[in-house]
Amino acid sequence: MDIKTIRKMNVRLLEREIGSLSALARLAGSSQSYLSQCVGPNAFRSIGDEMARRLEHAMKKPHGWMDEGHMEEGQVALARQIYDKLLQPPAAKLHAIAELLDMKRAAMEGLEHLTSDGQSSHETKGRVITLEDDATHKKTTKRGQSK
Repeated sequence: MDIKTIRKMNVRLLEREIGSLSALARLAGSSQSYLSQCVGPNAFRSIGDEMARRLEHAMKKPHGWMDEGHMEEGQVALARQIYDKLLQPPAAKLHAIAELLDMKRAAMEGLEHLTSDGQSSHETKGRVITLEDDATHKKTTKRGQSK
């Protein structure tokens, strides 16, 4: 785990310890907005050395505490499993995407077989694919039509 990730996790531990991110920021002489930019869901900043030391001092932690992991091994393993699981798309969606790509390729190949008057030189059978999203809304697409 890199230092940025460790520091983000440690800020979350300190946040739980003190009760809120705004209270932690106030104690460290920072703003809640700045800490949110460092550890929020859309974080685009990282916690630098100066901020790490200020947080340690404010929370009476030893120098360097922010740079070390403080989660139990079981928690780290569980977090890693959850993270890995979230990155894996469901197999059904992968199969649906593959099927749609096959249909697109077949349609492109079918265009090559058109005669000069625009009629197909051979008959193709249409396929129907039903996709279900997470809210179980069904979308049916027939070859040559779009929904």
